[in-house]
Amino acid sequence: MQDKDINLYPICVVPAERHYDSFKDLINDVKWFEQSRAHFYKENPQYKPKQGTFEQVRVKGKKGYILIPTSQDYGVLYRGQGGYYGRCLPTIYRQQLTDDELFVEKVRISEFRLFLEQFDVTQRFENSHYQVDYVGLAQHYGLKTDVLDVTNSIEVAMFFAMCDYDSDTDSYKPKHEDKQYVGYLYAILANENSNDPHNPFGVYSDKLKVIGLQPFKRPGRQNGFAYHVGSEGLISGYLYSFNYTKDDSIEIFNYFHAGEYLWCKDDIVDVAKAIAKITTFSSEAVRLATKMFDATMSVTKRIDRLRKAGYVFVSRRKQPWASIKKPITDDQWYAIQSNIVTRQLRSGGIVYSSVTTQEIGQETMFNYMYGCVDSPKDYDSGLCYMEEKYRPVFGLQSSMHHEPMHPAKEDGKIYAEWYENGNTAPRSRSFQVPESLKPRLVRVPRK
Repeated sequence: MQDKDINLYPICVVPAERHYDSFKDLINDVKWFEQSRAHFYKENPQYKPKQGTFEQVRVKGKKGYILIPTSQDYGVLYRGQGGYYGRCLPTIYRQQLTDDELFVEKVRISEFRLFLEQFDVTQRFENSHYQVDYVGLAQHYGLKTDVLDVTNSIEVAMFFAMCDYDSDTDSYKPKHEDKQYVGYLYAILANENSNDPHNPFGVYSDKLKVIGLQPFKRPGRQNGFAYHVGSEGLISGYLYSFNYTKDDSIEIFNYFHAGEYLWCKDDIVDVAKAIAKITTFSSEAVRLATKMFDATMSVTKRIDRLRKAGYVFVSRRKQPWASIKKPITDDQWYAIQSNIVTRQLRSGGIVYSSVTTQEIGQETMFNYMYGCVDSPKDYDSGLCYMEEKYRPVFGLQSSMHHEPMHPAKEDGKIYAEWYENGNTAPRSRSFQVPESLKPRLVRVPRK
């Protein structure tokens, strides 16, 4: 029940869910909200982050840095899909696998990690305290994992919604039929409800993880993030349907250089394909999988069970990729580092060389409040701006999960009641956010 001393204003920080007749109209709406949330850069365009770079951010409560694809606003992630699947599940849960079969997929991820750890570039990342997301890399290179790919680039999301994967050629292709297609876009808020009193903003702390810049190109090209949804699948977010044509598909396909920019072939693609199918494992991979994923059973028992199921075990050095090593030069390493930018944080008279995930979370919260607009009539976004009537106390109230809308079975389109009733989507708000709440974090340019 609402406190009589509190005003609640239903708001949107992303477009209200509905069907769009054009994919470009949806992109324009998404970008309008991105610019609205990034209110600071309207006033200070000189601080606007450069595209194609990655921001070094300290992980709150942990050692090391994540390298986030730079954006005007880190508050929303996207996932594009060519079809609607009801519960959107990660690859490892799309089949009914037994516990042993699930563990086998995790051993494959571990085998992949052992392979990647041999590379000079991986070791340089680790020595520089940049976090290497081995599960995220495994997902991007075709292994079965418990994560869904998401991105902070609307264009990248649209590519995967409007182009088809061809498993025979391991490439993406545009649509080829002269008809109207329906695609789908999920928008997922990056702020996570956190029960940790030491990390109240909770951004990138639980299910949403930054993949970003990695020792290998593909995740960085895709502005990659990982959504660890587990076996229940994607249950929260905002869903839009949109029309598009063959020509639209070709347009987004060519925007990414015939898909080759995003689906780039590099040094690990072929080995990743092999590892995704192997039945011969190293005992080291089982040991690592037990440590990373499931220590409820000893390594010896795991190996015995898998042997009985027909799997073969060898030492790590006998795997065909054990000797694959590719050194990089100092110039190549410098070229990688040249794409990494930082922001200083000044707090209590101390200057920190980079911001933390908690400060990113704080910035995100302020951007939600400053960039929001009133919700359309009859639409519940799950978010409210909260204002106490008699004290200068303000905040954002959110439901734990906003369940995405469901498209109609007949034509796959989302028929939102608010839109069907003829209501409009506001581009303004009925309340003022105090100037004193504006965050100071972004006032130091990235270097």
